Amino acid sequence: MVRCGTCGQENRSGARFCDACGAELAGGGAAGGQARKVVTILFADLVGSTSAQEGADPEAVRRWVDRYYAVLRGEVEAHGGRVTKFTGDGVMAVFGIPEVREDDARRAVEVATALHAAVAGLGGGAGAPEQVDLRVGVNTGEVVVSSGDDDVVGDVVNV
Repeated sequence: MVRCGTCGQENRSGARFCDACGAELAGGGAAGGQARKVVTILFADLVGSTSAQEGADPEAVRRWVDRYYAVLRGEVEAHGGRVTKFTGDGVMAVFGIPEVREDDARRAVEVATALHAAVAGLGGGAGAPEQVDLRVGVNTGEVVVSSGDDDVVGDVVNV
C-alpha cells in the first residue's frame, strides 16, 4: 500500500495517482511539488463592464468590484470550489482541488447557474453597470496543479 502525501489516503501498490484526491504518489512523473489531476474549471466575466464603468469614480468602482468578487467567491466556495484568480471583472475557479470529487463538474454547473441570479441584483448605483450580464464557461480535463493548489496549468484552463 502507498499512502498519499497530500491527503493521507491508502492506495494500492503501484498506483501513480491517489484514488481519493488525484495527487501524484511518490515516484510518479510530474515535477516536484506538482500533481496531475482531472478538475473542472469555471470562468466567469461581466459583459460590457469596461464601457459601463467609463467615467465612473474609481473608488466607487472599486467598492462595487469588491462586492462583486465577494458574491462570486461566496457562490464558488458554497459549492466546494476554489477561486484561484480574479482578473479585472473575471474569475477563475477550480473544482477538484485540493480533493477531487465525483460530482465536481455538476457542482461547477450549479455555480454557473447560481452566479447569474446572484449578480443580477448588483446592477445600478455608483461604480456599477446598470445591468449586470455574466458570461460563464465550464470545462473539465487534466491539468497540472502546483503544491499550493492555486497554480493550475493545462489546455482545459485555456479553453
